[in-house]
Amino acid sequence: MTHPMGEPPTGEVLSLCKGLACPTPSQLLVQLEPRLTRLELLTLMEELMGTYAVRPDAPRGMVARPSPLLAPEELETRLGLAGSATNHRKLRWALDRVVPGSASPRESKLVLRLSLQASLGGYGLAVAGLNQGLAVAGIASGEGRMRRPDVLLARPGHAGGDRLVALEYDGDVHLDEERHAEDLRRTNELAAAGIAEYRVDKALYKNLGYMDSLVEQIRAELGMPREHLSRRQREQRRKLRLELFDELEEIDGVTWDGRARERDRRKAGVSATPPQDPVEGDAVPLEAYGV
Repeated sequence: MTHPMGEPPTGEVLSLCKGLACPTPSQLLVQLEPRLTRLELLTLMEELMGTYAVRPDAPRGMVARPSPLLAPEELETRLGLAGSATNHRKLRWALDRVVPGSASPRESKLVLRLSLQASLGGYGLAVAGLNQGLAVAGIASGEGRMRRPDVLLARPGHAGGDRLVALEYDGDVHLDEERHAEDLRRTNELAAAGIAEYRVDKALYKNLGYMDSLVEQIRAELGMPREHLSRRQREQRRKLRLELFDELEEIDGVTWDGRARERDRRKAGVSATPPQDPVEGDAVPLEAYGV
């Protein structure tokens, strides 16, 4: 995406050549804020604060990078320079909800479904870390080693965690025999450390009923109380979860056309056909979002 711009803020633009400049990650978010929906901004923030970049032309639809391009503290400082808290409301909203450390687009979408509050279609779980190092002991050697679960969940208010649950997303790379063996070692080591590990693949991720039941099991593992909802509340939450799933699937990290979809939904009004349960065989996004 290219567009003309006025005098760039000092230190917020990198010059590529005469007449062509590239904004810093924080400035990119500031520039795109008016054009993107809140969820698109949050998804882009996950990418910039993660260790991947969406690349549809790459074999897996993405490439890995050694470190994030942006830290939450950097963006917080950038927004602080903007003055009043009423400025950059969408960016501040996204910054309050971003979970840094994602290693793939699917991990980003998974953690947003898990962590966003119920009113936004999420499950409202507390994320203790994404690909965060966790010290465990090897089963055979007994020697200390570091494991990095995709998603580490904790009880709300207990991010330091007396109870932790790990959730792994198994993409195609996990089908490799050597990778599978390493996954088994990780699962056993986490279990020995008292940390339950659950795993989902693309089919289970897309199965709303399964994800609902899995989250209930995770809540029980974490010692969280069972929610008592009326039938109407359950139906409303399910509708919101479907809407979040559908919108996340539309976000491909390239086209950023969420505002057009919002306009189409407003035109359709309340009589628009409600989203259907995602099932195997439905249209899916770029293959990158299944890695």
